[in-house]
Amino acid sequence: MILSGYLRWMGWQARSHAPSATAIDIEQLALRAGVARAGAGGTLEAPYLPRGFRLGVDTTDDALAPDAPLDPAAPLTPDDPAIRDGAMGTRPLWWDEKQAERPLYLGRYPMERIPRRDEPSTLLLHDEIRRIPKRGNFFKHPQAGDLGDKPRRERMRFPM
Repeated sequence: MILSGYLRWMGWQARSHAPSATAIDIEQLALRAGVARAGAGGTLEAPYLPRGFRLGVDTTDDALAPDAPLDPAAPLTPDDPAIRDGAMGTRPLWWDEKQAERPLYLGRYPMERIPRRDEPSTLLLHDEIRRIPKRGNFFKHPQAGDLGDKPRRERMRFPM
């Protein structure tokens, strides 16, 4: 939706599409645009994304050149050893294998192993924590001097 808003701001007609709210066939468009290929069982596959992916589409009246469709015979894993090892900031291949052992809905990190407590285990000095009312939002911080002298002076220009 942000991209379609940006395209409209630049003067083009644009509309966002998601699988739950669409006027087009997103899967067919992904195949023709060259970002995915048909896999076994009618599913879509994409290179370097073994755990799956989501599709979102923006349609516009701007003339864009699509990529060539993906080669059905091409491998979905990288053949460059540097990419497999995680060079230049890419995730190494073992990362996806490690993440495949964990259900996606549980998240990336095993937070369920951290025991829950009624009281925080971190030392909190409640008397030293200044509470700022939510109603004041960010206008209370300059008034309290949290952001320095200039914001404290300029805060008076904005009545609450």
